[in-house]
Amino acid sequence: MVKITFSITDTPTADTGLDALAYLEGDMQVYLHDKLFTSLPRTLLLDFAGFAQRWLDDHSAQTSAYLPMNREEAVLSIEKAPEAGLYRFSSARAEKGDFPPVKEEAIAAAFGAFLAELEKTLRK
Repeated sequence: MVKITFSITDTPTADTGLDALAYLEGDMQVYLHDKLFTSLPRTLLLDFAGFAQRWLDDHSAQTSAYLPMNREEAVLSIEKAPEAGLYRFSSARAEKGDFPPVKEEAIAAAFGAFLAELEKTLRK
């Protein structure tokens, strides 16, 4: 099971000169198997949305996915586990404990739910 929560903590004003939505940030928590895996404060909402969408679009061709987009700056990564259909999450900020790999379907469902909720939030 994978669950993602995201609470918007900062909504920039339109006077940033760019689209303020690009700078929405908040606190994100990722739960694996009903236990908090990692908490990522001050995460850019659209960075995570892009990460989730990239994984949904083409995770079978990749050995891993990173947030942000490259390994050197990664605060969250998802890599294929040796077992078919399973993926392992990793993060330098991970909580202590054993977090077994999760099923592909669980990640897809969590990311799909997150993106659907994001779309509803942004349409308000």
